[in-house]
Amino acid sequence: MVTSWLIAVYFYFSCSLIADADMATLTLHGVTDQLNSDNEQYASALQTCGKVFAEVETLFNDKDYESRKGWFRDEYNNEGDVVYAKDTPNGRMVTISTELPMNVDDVMKETWNGMPTLPEWNQNINFAKVIANPTPNFDVVTYGNNDVLVVSGREFVSARIWRKIGDHYILASRSVDIAGFKSEHKNKVR
Repeated sequence: MVTSWLIAVYFYFSCSLIADADMATLTLHGVTDQLNSDNEQYASALQTCGKVFAEVETLFNDKDYESRKGWFRDEYNNEGDVVYAKDTPNGRMVTISTELPMNVDDVMKETWNGMPTLPEWNQNINFAKVIANPTPNFDVVTYGNNDVLVVSGREFVSARIWRKIGDHYILASRSVDIAGFKSEHKNKVR
């Protein structure tokens, strides 16, 4: 089965968002992520995920999104994959759609669980690691790109959340600050 797979990144990324007063609970599309007391340091990251999820849904539901009206072709390859970009007041947004010879559930499983293997297949990624996975649908990851000539590579810390909606998935992610996080990569810029 060939699956059309859509990836959208909104660098400064409204659905129904319910946040508990203590910020340790988030409900999206009828699924609740509840942080236990051992993971309360990730409450702000969880709420950030809720906000970016809503922004991504708004993007996908925009009437001009499918036609890419207002977007420009940023990159492309010989296999027909095209990266479209759009500058917004909050930063640059990029999107790509492609077809993969897998079913959508397997693609999502690999995307979610395969984070640590990014350096094995992406030559631009130096390291990748899951810092914490407080719930089955929410985690915090770190990854970094390689140094390029005299420019030091960067390290990113991101919170990710996903939901299955009908027969498709939305995975949303945004960079976050995690109190107490100590990088294992001292030469990377954060």
